[in-house]
Amino acid sequence: MAARRIPSVFLGALTLSLAGALVVGCAGGPDTIDRFIDRYSQVALARDEGPVTILDLRSGELRELLPQGECGQFVNLSWSPDGSRLLCVGASGEQETTAIVLDAATGEVMNVIRRASPVSWWWCGERLAATVYSPTDQTAHIEIRDDRGHLLGTIGPVAVEPALVGRSSDNEPLCEPSARGVAYRDETSGDVTVLQLDDLTSEVVARDAWPLVWVEDGAGLVIAREYQRPEPHQYAEYEAWLLDVASGHETRLPFLDDQAQFWVAPDGVTVVFIPKERRPDRLPSLAVGSLDSGETRPIPDSLITYGSDFIPASFVRFSDDARTLYWISDSTAVFRYDLVRENGRVERLSEWERPVAFTPDPQVVTHQTVQDGLVSLELARADGADRRVLVRDETSPDVTLFFQTAWRPPAD
Repeated sequence: MAARRIPSVFLGALTLSLAGALVVGCAGGPDTIDRFIDRYSQVALARDEGPVTILDLRSGELRELLPQGECGQFVNLSWSPDGSRLLCVGASGEQETTAIVLDAATGEVMNVIRRASPVSWWWCGERLAATVYSPTDQTAHIEIRDDRGHLLGTIGPVAVEPALVGRSSDNEPLCEPSARGVAYRDETSGDVTVLQLDDLTSEVVARDAWPLVWVEDGAGLVIAREYQRPEPHQYAEYEAWLLDVASGHETRLPFLDDQAQFWVAPDGVTVVFIPKERRPDRLPSLAVGSLDSGETRPIPDSLITYGSDFIPASFVRFSDDARTLYWISDSTAVFRYDLVRENGRVERLSEWERPVAFTPDPQVVTHQTVQDGLVSLELARADGADRRVLVRDETSPDVTLFFQTAWRPPAD
């Protein structure tokens, strides 16, 4: 069935059009997309220096929040947990970073923060946390701001280690899962410290270590000890430990030693990691471990690749009940594996002609495609069925400019 075209909406110098559903398959879960839209009905969109817009998937309304070029290049979008604010971060020069805090309902610009150095921005509950990097050494400061972007406090210097940043989490600085605090390594003492966001007080939780990732709703923290900075093109060396934050008790996790990357499931126990031992073809695979027992097992016939040794953290996802693993390999292939079933097999769900990305529900993906010389963004099931064109750029045929997406958190 041909996609139903809705009249174009003009947004600055960019013309976008909305389209109806294009159904190409019906294998399993025919209502998956509809259920997803019921929960995630709004998505923020941007293409490089283009305008920032919000698309309402229920009404079809597409509205502009920022005009073209306002947020800069290499735009990254993120919502506050309550969906009331939208943060747009972009590069406006060789080193300069621009962050714009928006009221998502009205489009009002709450704050514009420009820094002449690299900055990483993250929502930590209703607070904004920013790692402001030093341009001269491997140190940084952490800024804590309210949801309007107003500065509440600065902490630091904190130690920054490129070989560890982003390896086990896509949330840096390390925001505690219930958003009560931020973990960091104090540059002066070398201790792992947790900043409490309610009163901006700090507490040392581990001596001479590096924080890697929170687990168990903030009760546990995976840390690195005996860290050795790697030589060029080599992996870091360290011992992995699971820290009970309340008691200070530590448990060794040998299977996570020197790990380039790992991902902790929502149950706070299951860990998926890239084992040091490569496949016969020298490509990386995946394995499963338990933080409770320390037992591990390979995922047979698994494969995960990217354009470098670093796999984007967003390429590996779990179902909410931690029973099913999904991942993307080579940016274009989607796989699924049952983590509970004995003798389970890896399922290759789909193969795409262009890069694919998970939505907040790993059963649903977005995919950028080119039709009649125009770049479109599709929503589809992870198995490739029920493909729906969401938005089409009718002015820029540059296929290298990808849509950046940020899905508004559900109200429940």
